[in-house]
Amino acid sequence: MVQRILGLILAVLLLSLPARAQDNLAPPGKVWVQVATETDLATATSRAQRFAREFEFTRIFVIEPEGYAIALGVVNRSEAAATVRSLIRRGRIPRDTVTTRGEDYLLEIWSAKRKRIAGDGFAPEFAEALKLDRRLSASQRRATQLALIWSGELRDMADGRIGPRTRAAIRSFQRKNDLPPTGYLTYDQFDMLIAARDRAQRAVGWRVVEDGPLGLRIRLAAALFDAPRKVDVGLRLQGRGPAAGATLSLLSLKHGRRSLDNLYDAAKGNLDRGALLRRTADGFLLRGLNGRRVLFTAARREGDAVRGFLLSYPADLAPLLDPVAFAMQAAIEIRPVRSRPLLAEELGLPAPREDRPEPRMTPERREPPEVASRSGSGRANATPRDRRRPRTETPRRDTPRPDRRPRVRRDDD
Repeated sequence: MVQRILGLILAVLLLSLPARAQDNLAPPGKVWVQVATETDLATATSRAQRFAREFEFTRIFVIEPEGYAIALGVVNRSEAAATVRSLIRRGRIPRDTVTTRGEDYLLEIWSAKRKRIAGDGFAPEFAEALKLDRRLSASQRRATQLALIWSGELRDMADGRIGPRTRAAIRSFQRKNDLPPTGYLTYDQFDMLIAARDRAQRAVGWRVVEDGPLGLRIRLAAALFDAPRKVDVGLRLQGRGPAAGATLSLLSLKHGRRSLDNLYDAAKGNLDRGALLRRTADGFLLRGLNGRRVLFTAARREGDAVRGFLLSYPADLAPLLDPVAFAMQAAIEIRPVRSRPLLAEELGLPAPREDRPEPRMTPERREPPEVASRSGSGRANATPRDRRRPRTETPRRDTPRPDRRPRVRRDDD
């Protein structure tokens, strides 16, 4: 009985307002009752659904800097404190409940009212993006992160795990393009991101190169560097054009774990502030400042072989070379040592001898029925090289068939 009475009291006090992306502030004289904030959407949705059983105006808002706020509705400012104390005392809402004008409420993505009417409660456009996000393979998630690196929104490893940093980067990209900052991309937004990636890569001459004696295959911004010269542990390339003042050292080492640890210690010891560190069992990424220069070191180990690079550049070149460095880190491949090819010869070619297309970031919207059965590679859903279609900047506007699993490409980075 007490629960029903409390529900009726709050139903009278709370107003059902049409929360819009451009204006989620509480009306004059009123405040939102915010019962929780979460960084994970699934957790936020689960908690909101529990509150919605009693409070019919429950909503979820995207909030700054990253996360989700659960609000029960709005109350008169003059009655808010007494109402919140009463509900806390009776155990209906958490003790850390607050009231707010909603200045950081970017947009509403879920409501109890919408869930009662139909569907899962999510706003239609957000529901589309959420469904697409759940369909992405690990390689497509990694390709999404790489595209965000190229667009300048993400400065981190492309590991295929979409966490708070990647969501924040997606929101930044959406704001830059005057889109609702949901942290989840629709098909059309993916197309925009792919186009931004392609433009950035063409501008720096992004291509696959290989050096046999180093046992290293990597992607390189060929338009930004001169021909390499040999040094004790690999090759060195000087920046040119807009990258003048940069120095790139490609590294090839033996002695596995010992060399990797020594390289890590030396790289870290040269940084004086602002270090970004990502370390795994078989590799690392370090980015930081040494005076007025950025030092970016990355390496991978396979058995006894260690391959990597050190890119040094003036701090004012960070907008140009940060995306290049992070993308290079994701493209390090350890190859068998042999006499050919030579990187100098590779860079002297008018076009890459073998430049595989970038992987699709999203599931295909349409799938020919014979693709999976005729791949001829022995791997499910694999696509023969000669059947791949080149990427273009023309956005695809068709819609994925909901009854078929999408065809995806391998991540070739």
